[in-house]
Amino acid sequence: MCQIGDSDGFRYQNFVHDGFGGCLEGVLIRLKFEFLAFFTTAYTLVVAVTGIAVASAFAAFAFGIAALFLSFIIVMIAAFVFFTAAAARIRF
Repeated sequence: MCQIGDSDGFRYQNFVHDGFGGCLEGVLIRLKFEFLAFFTTAYTLVVAVTGIAVASAFAAFAFGIAALFLSFIIVMIAAFVFFTAAAARIRF
């Protein structure tokens, strides 16, 4: 921490070294971390929503494939029953 005064009477405020030999006001540092926290939270939310969307799309795709497969099985069973019944009625 470095403490400097100014001509407006705000003497001995807490300032933070910027790493280049200067001082940054503590408020700016706090805003920087709030900005970082905001974008970290926003990024986390975007990743979570994207993950949910991808999982939902995959589940919908898998459900669609399963529905097509089951529909195919049901149609094959219905065709087998229909043609078996039709063949039973044919007299040779």
